[in-house]
Amino acid sequence: FSDIPSHALNFGSTIKFLPGVYEMGTVNADSLTFEGVGNRADVVLANIVLGSATANTVTFLNLTLSGSNTTATSGSNSIAITDGATGTVKFEGVTFTNGDLGIDNQALVALVVDRCDASAVDRAIRSNAVVSANVRFSVLNSSSNAYFTGANATLKAVQVIASRSGGANTGNTVKTVSALIS
Repeated sequence: FSDIPSHALNFGSTIKFLPGVYEMGTVNADSLTFEGVGNRADVVLANIVLGSATANTVTFLNLTLSGSNTTATSGSNSIAITDGATGTVKFEGVTFTNGDLGIDNQALVALVVDRCDASAVDRAIRSNAVVSANVRFSVLNSSSNAYFTGANATLKAVQVIASRSGGANTGNTVKTVSALIS
């Protein structure tokens, strides 16, 4: 990813990744789409951090986001969103692996999780900010921490529609709408 010239990362661009593992690091993305080509299990973006300059809408399509641990243990996230980022981050057809957290949202970023699989992480989502999260047609995880918020957080709204997990929502939610399927 770091080999892509910055002029190719224009507002609204789509970056298509062929099968392989890509070490990402910190990315400041403004209205970019990261899209996997082929089977989502074959396109892995590892250790990605959305930096504080991230704004507008960032989309991840048809790929796997992987943390640095080989098992779901503390200290690793499939994706981290740092304090200062804004806008919306969308995950469509994404698998989260190798981390304690699938999505670690430390920013004021609204989340959309659609047709995703976070069953290979301990906790699907943690958010320490006042944001909304919409989870649709996704597999979160088998524990009671399917949606987990930080101790000091108050979420604006969490909406879970037709998703599967051991517990659709836990933590500090103001409004929860759930319809679980098995």
